[in-house]
Amino acid sequence: MIKTKRLIASSVSDVMQTHFPEKHLAPCHAYAIVGSNLAAIEFEKPFRPVAGKAVFDTGTSQLIYMTDKHAFDNPFGGAYHCWIESDGPEQPERELVDLTFGKNRRFAQKCGVAWSGAAPPRFLWGKYSEVALSCDLDHVRPGFGKSRIWVKETVLGSSWLAAHVHQHVDSYAFLTAQALKRMTEKSRRWRSIDKRVVLGGAVIETEEATLLVLAETKGLSAAAIFETEVSGAAGPFKLWEQIVALGRPFFNGLEWLPSLGLA
Repeated sequence: MIKTKRLIASSVSDVMQTHFPEKHLAPCHAYAIVGSNLAAIEFEKPFRPVAGKAVFDTGTSQLIYMTDKHAFDNPFGGAYHCWIESDGPEQPERELVDLTFGKNRRFAQKCGVAWSGAAPPRFLWGKYSEVALSCDLDHVRPGFGKSRIWVKETVLGSSWLAAHVHQHVDSYAFLTAQALKRMTEKSRRWRSIDKRVVLGGAVIETEEATLLVLAETKGLSAAAIFETEVSGAAGPFKLWEQIVALGRPFFNGLEWLPSLGLA
């Protein structure tokens, strides 16, 4: 499982740096969306991207605050953060995943915030109770550790993220396909499982269907999707969850999907 987590983190990072070479530190929402897709596919359980506020420790008396309450309704943006959470009633405790966590030191330096000691973990992935603070923002103090985080999902963040995914669904399908391709290259193995596929309104049962990407392919018959309602702290969130390829030239039919500006 640890190897799979590392593969997911490194594959998403590779794709982000390829498609956003000048600003791959910035689009935490893209990391969260593509990363939640890969995690859901690999672990066969729901993961969702989350948007809201966050605080990071720097090992000094200063903290990094990503807590701008107007970040999601300001056309010029603001200080916010996106991460990933596991979701589902069968899970005894949520997992929290932050694939940009390892970039905290570079981000602090870029913002002129001091950093002391070792760099943070390359990514954060663990039980919510182990990696996230449980206090209110007013009670967050320096020294809580560079391997932990304070986060809070917000209503505006949830609404903005859902609208963003809907607006750029083709681009995230492309990025997810690229990340899965990269992960396959890294692991040198195939993953095939039985899944139900929804295609053009008809339900089709497939055998040994290979999971690939997270969106409709507009009639190419290369993949299919289904949508589920997932309840989060900010209310229902539409999670594009499991994707199944119906044939093999598996990635070839998806290369046409556009990669739009997602920042």
